[in-house]
Amino acid sequence: MEKRTNRGKQKIEMKLIDPEEVCVATFPQRKNTLLFKKADELSTLFGANVCAALFTKWKTIFLASQI
Repeated sequence: MEKRTNRGKQKIEMKLIDPEEVCVATFPQRKNTLLFKKADELSTLFGANVCAALFTKWKTIFLASQI
């Protein structure tokens, strides 16, 4: 059996993204896939009404709901 050459699915350490410019650029790419995708999955799996609110440190609010 050959040894795997790729890293596969690995746990990623959660830490603050620094510098600030990288954080600002990364946030829009991740907000839809992380939080809102999970809210949609919960709504689909359990037939529940789900609302997700995300408050950023830049005083911006993002809302997603599945009713």
